[in-house]
Amino acid sequence: MLLTSDDGASVELRIAGYECPDVDLTDEADPEWELNWLVVEGRARTADGVTWSFAEPILTTWEARRLGVWLHAVVRGRIRRYRRRRNGMLTFTEPNLGFALRRHDGEDVVLRVRLGHESGPTGARRPSRHRDADVTLHLATGALRDAVTDWERELSAYPRR
Repeated sequence: MLLTSDDGASVELRIAGYECPDVDLTDEADPEWELNWLVVEGRARTADGVTWSFAEPILTTWEARRLGVWLHAVVRGRIRRYRRRRNGMLTFTEPNLGFALRRHDGEDVVLRVRLGHESGPTGARRPSRHRDADVTLHLATGALRDAVTDWERELSAYPRR
């Protein structure tokens, strides 16, 4: 899923595969979780030109589906402000990714994407340390719809196990 803002900012998320494709169920305390973590490859660019990439297990199969459902609801104008957790962000088990709707006025949508921890940009002075970054995306509703459709098509290859 590639989300590209009219000001040059962008966030791309791709599913690289299951984190543990061959889990031995007898050795795991909670095999459902171990079986369903997805490695997400991402690239981000802020409007001022800061870029970075990552590949981390940051979503479960059900969280990845929830993201698609939420984004479809944004496209249809059914979400004005997401209030599930603090700061109005749609968040997940791992604190690496979050989405918030900032504005929806018919044909245009403004999303804030939070990328943090291992998914955030690496600090220049301390390369082993990561920091959170917010990427604000100004999108046409149609472009968001197309991106979500791509996300769901990609996700169909990774069912809940």
